[in-house]
Amino acid sequence: MNFLEGTLQEGGGPVLMLQGGSRLKLSHAPVNSAGKLVTLGVRPEDILLGGEDGVDAAVKVVEPTGSETHVAVDLEGKELTWGVRERIELVPEQRVKLSFETPKVHFFDRQTQHRLEA
Repeated sequence: MNFLEGTLQEGGGPVLMLQGGSRLKLSHAPVNSAGKLVTLGVRPEDILLGGEDGVDAAVKVVEPTGSETHVAVDLEGKELTWGVRERIELVPEQRVKLSFETPKVHFFDRQTQHRLEA
């Protein structure tokens, strides 16, 4: 699982503000969580190729494995693993936009490390 730390914000939908300033638009967030420091957990296969609201990342490694491709990306200095099932042509150093607008993300309280229900 990939983990990103940030602060949850509201206003036109939930957003996770990362420490470097990137804004991850989310499909949902825990109730009454605006301003809360959280860790977002997302599995590689649940990261999506983003559109206009996607967050910018740099491709580091592309590893075709047959039925899917594993891609290591850099997002604000943090390496994430992204699992792509469709055929996609990517090369190292290519810029991509990723989306985390999926109900399959998980939230954890940064202090207690307990999972937060969303």
